[in-house]
Amino acid sequence: MASFIGVHDSLQYLSLSESDFSAGNEVVDRIAAFKRSIDELDVPGEPWVDEWLAAEHYKSAVLYAAAKVNWNHEQNGRGSNADRLMRARIIVRFNEWGEQAQRRLNEYESSSRHSSVVLSWRGELERFRDDPVQNP
Repeated sequence: MASFIGVHDSLQYLSLSESDFSAGNEVVDRIAAFKRSIDELDVPGEPWVDEWLAAEHYKSAVLYAAAKVNWNHEQNGRGSNADRLMRARIIVRFNEWGEQAQRRLNEYESSSRHSSVVLSWRGELERFRDDPVQNP
């Protein structure tokens, strides 16, 4: 049975705070480490795992990019209170996503490990891909 230790390890370090935006590319590096852990995962007979985790990675990258663009906008003197509030909401969404991804991974590992386990998650992630603003 495949081990998800690398994915767990990379997810445990994926969080976001306001101070991360001025600190360089640390969060980008952690998102990249999450992607590498997915790429290194070997789950023969479970192709839905790669698809599901790739969609989770996409969500992390989009949420981070949205928050970073918002922060850059403010740093260039074009930000407003509304921008700061929006960024705060995105940060919360990012951190909730990370916690949820960990829970889902735990749930998948302790389940039948069948494609039906990730079906609703994939649907939710596809809705996010289609409209990240309206679909948390």
